[in-house]
Amino acid sequence: MPVRRAVGPIEVGTPRIGDSFELPLVARAAMPLVVRWDGDVANVLAVVAGESGMSPAEMCSRRRTMAHAAARRLAIHVWVLLRRPVAEIASALGITPAAASQLQRGSVDAELAGRLAQLVRYSAEAGAITS
Repeated sequence: MPVRRAVGPIEVGTPRIGDSFELPLVARAAMPLVVRWDGDVANVLAVVAGESGMSPAEMCSRRRTMAHAAARRLAIHVWVLLRRPVAEIASALGITPAAASQLQRGSVDAELAGRLAQLVRYSAEAGAITS
């Protein structure tokens, strides 16, 4: 795993030279590493749109109703839980990064966002979500 993909306290261990060069990465057992999810934004939009009762295209529309804003807010929270930059989902939603950050500050059901983030991660690994 590349170092830049891991989020958490890690240190470079003592290099070992033998038949090959090894540079171990060391992490404390009490500090879990969270790996960034590298899937497509369309997967997140599809899962959140299904939960919100609208299509991904509706989520990305310019509509400003409470339902559309809530769906965008939920998508942003799920995206952040997957350790991805807010600017990426902002671009997919057709809003500015500043607008996405403002939506992110709003309240959302954290349990629902966490469940959807797990669903996205596991569904994409199993190949169940197609863009």
